[in-house]
Amino acid sequence: MNYIERFKYKYSFLDRFLQPRKWREMFSLASLAARDRKEIMSFYSGKEKSKKERVVLFASFLPLPYILKIEGLFSLILQSKEWIGVCLHTPGDIMVKSYHGRVFGNKVININQFIPWGMMDQIEKKVDHVIEEGYEAIKAFEYSGSLVGIMALASLSGTDLTGLIRLDSGNRYKLRKLIIRCCLYTEGCKNLLKAVRPEVVLAVEKGGVSCSEIFFQALEMGVDYVQWLGCHEPNSIMLKRYNVDNIRSHPFSISAKSWMMIREKPWDEMFRQRVIKEFEDGYSGNKWFAYKKLTDHTKMFSRKEIMGKLQLDTKKKTVVIFPPILNDANLFYGEDLFKGGFSEWLTETIKAATANDKVNWVLKLHPANIYRRVNAGYSGEYGEILAIKEALGALPSKIRVIYPDDDINPLSLFQFLDYGLTVRGTVGAEIPCFGKPVLTAGTGRYSGLGFTEDSKTAEEYLKKVRNIQEIHPLSEDRTRLALKHAYLFFNVRPAKYNTFAEDIYAYSQGHPFNRDISFKGRHFSDLAENSQVRAIIDWITESKDEDFLTPGIL
Repeated sequence: MNYIERFKYKYSFLDRFLQPRKWREMFSLASLAARDRKEIMSFYSGKEKSKKERVVLFASFLPLPYILKIEGLFSLILQSKEWIGVCLHTPGDIMVKSYHGRVFGNKVININQFIPWGMMDQIEKKVDHVIEEGYEAIKAFEYSGSLVGIMALASLSGTDLTGLIRLDSGNRYKLRKLIIRCCLYTEGCKNLLKAVRPEVVLAVEKGGVSCSEIFFQALEMGVDYVQWLGCHEPNSIMLKRYNVDNIRSHPFSISAKSWMMIREKPWDEMFRQRVIKEFEDGYSGNKWFAYKKLTDHTKMFSRKEIMGKLQLDTKKKTVVIFPPILNDANLFYGEDLFKGGFSEWLTETIKAATANDKVNWVLKLHPANIYRRVNAGYSGEYGEILAIKEALGALPSKIRVIYPDDDINPLSLFQFLDYGLTVRGTVGAEIPCFGKPVLTAGTGRYSGLGFTEDSKTAEEYLKKVRNIQEIHPLSEDRTRLALKHAYLFFNVRPAKYNTFAEDIYAYSQGHPFNRDISFKGRHFSDLAENSQVRAIIDWITESKDEDFLTPGIL
């Protein structure tokens, strides 16, 4: 690689500034940052400066106000406990640098400062060899403990609505660049961690090229990696601690320790009552993922109304297929039965469905499609339909489709259907709470816990699909297992911050500030003494548990 190519590669992040829309957006963000800086500095006046060398590393990759304020909250509480904050950001992110450096007083660094660029030629040769060997070799490729092949494939699949990965010359070139970058970032993260020596890494993301490298290298060096992220519940986040043993776990999954604890508890109808109430508040009350507005346009329907609306045979049972967003990190969490990922699962499931005339078949497209399409400025055909048409030529007439903008509320659909199909989506934890079987096509999150119909191979799964009417409803014991799991996931795992802050949605969907957070207090001591804040910070700094569980609920 010559000097010009090396320069272009190293500073490729500058491309974002070449688009007028990005210019306007960045100016808007900078203006709003100034407003928030004044508010935050006033709120946090009087915080103590840290002195001891206990370091928390914030891997801050998403320059959004909601994320930065949560990170800032963690930072300031940890500073009051004499921790030092260091922020790793993507080169060129003005917002991250401004918030973490100027507002919260953290040392701000970027990965380019630690990359040994002299290794470029050596890495290029290794990557070229892997690319030549094909898909399976790419997927299996690891570099210094980082799953760079999987991360590059996942990043590439995210650029296609269908999630399909075609290894033509264009995609091979893109994969080559992604894998090289991932390897270089891996080397940089090794150097960074040796220099910074954090006790814990805090991040909202850990997947894909440019984010995953610090995750893998932290675990390689025995450093706890805590992922926090928004969840279904308003005014809440979820937290998951990662180590080398749970590296492929979904952040919403339940650890073995948590599952054992809830499973051993004697049955109480309280579990059912609170889970169903949570479903009712979340779905029919439109509280879940409020910033995405997934159910605002929906309403409850009776079984008879749904049958008529979808023109289904009233004498048959009904199966609903719940595909995920096809290009959404489909190679990292658990093992898929179908090696081609979500797209292959969907098209093979549709083929098997067409061979079974004894049930009604419904395809329910993921409601998050609306949110994603608005953010992407896309209005074409849905990726799921494109994938089916590409594989089968057309969508089979016997498959009824519920589109994301349809007004059928998911809760009424759960109560109506007889069977559900998913890979590892959240519906696999919801539908069994109503005594309905769910067939899974991959490991992870809740498979193997006793309330889903799991398969060891794709062939076994497809055989079940072709004869799904022979599967009996769940027993009461299995339904109770589902309800206990749902209670732990939906009621106990969310770390609520409603006592000291609240989500606000001051801007329209698609705007960078669509989701924001506002603190209720006026002094730092209001937060430092809040029992929920203390519980979260104590869990981050003192516990080794994988799951944060809200104290006092179980």
